[in-house]
Amino acid sequence: MVLTIDKTTTEHDVNTWLDKVRTKRKGSGKKSYMAKYYGVLPNLGDGLQIQKQLRNEWR
Repeated sequence: MVLTIDKTTTEHDVNTWLDKVRTKRKGSGKKSYMAKYYGVLPNLGDGLQIQKQLRNEWR
């Protein structure tokens, strides 16, 4: 599904379209199917340093 959002599209329109997509999904009575991925990562320091550390662990 492709949604075309231009400068005249309102936030209400976008939310309406997203609600339609969510209700078409299996298990729509539940919270969003992506709910298990929602959240915020804790601040672990400098992002670049964390990336370098993770990449060094793969070697």
